[in-house]
Amino acid sequence: MGNRARTDSLTPDGRLRWIQEWRTDDALDFRLGRDRRELIAEWAGLGQLRSTRSGEVYRFTPHPAASDWAVEKLLGGPVQALLRHLQGRMSLHASAVERDGAAMLFLGSSLCGKSTFAAELCRREGFAMIADDVAFLEQHVGEFSAIPSEATHWLRQDAAAFLGATAVNGEKTPLAPARVARAPVAVKAVVYLAFDEALGRATLRRLPGRLAFCRLRTSLFRFIVDEPKTDLRDFGNLAALHAKVPLSELTRRRALSNLGECVDLLLGAWPHFLESSEMAGDR
Repeated sequence: MGNRARTDSLTPDGRLRWIQEWRTDDALDFRLGRDRRELIAEWAGLGQLRSTRSGEVYRFTPHPAASDWAVEKLLGGPVQALLRHLQGRMSLHASAVERDGAAMLFLGSSLCGKSTFAAELCRREGFAMIADDVAFLEQHVGEFSAIPSEATHWLRQDAAAFLGATAVNGEKTPLAPARVARAPVAVKAVVYLAFDEALGRATLRRLPGRLAFCRLRTSLFRFIVDEPKTDLRDFGNLAALHAKVPLSELTRRRALSNLGECVDLLLGAWPHFLESSEMAGDR
């Protein structure tokens, strides 16, 4: 998603107030608002969600020009994530994979490669898919589990072609993973994906506390803004996740040709991820 901006614009009828929006360049991507007792989320060109404060009563209206697959993906991911937030549950804008009962999440800005990394791991390294774009998390006795929510990778044209799928012009391409997780999986690693064109080789480093928390915060699906109780709850959830699971940053050049190198780097660090997570849990 693009840049976030605070806004307090009213519609002509004075009922609907847009509170926050996200833009890419000058184009609107997404915005949040309120209409009296209703909470509103609107995805430009895709549809609008209206919900009660509890998230128990809601309606979604698709945009007339939105494709069926885009609406289906939105309903199964971001819409559910926002409703879960109203119910006090946690969701991250992330892809997720699992191996041997341990889950790895990929965070990052739009087009950073979250779906591509998940697809590559599921394709050649024996991992199973948990999520493509939205990871649903549950907390039990200090441990966070990722809930299987999606069964298809959705890839940009270049990534689809690179991984051997038939690209679809103008749209993301679906790619079925060889394996799909069927039960909740304990989260053992979170990796933030970043680019640096000056790098010769990819790097993987553990993020310090403040920066790690900021990365997690910007990836959290949140519906309510400016409500202290909700803010404190979200802060507590993120702090608990950060205390339990190590967050690392994988930085590389913006080229698909280095995908294999990056995956090898992640696999080499896999035992360390597991050990760090267990040590954090024992504190």
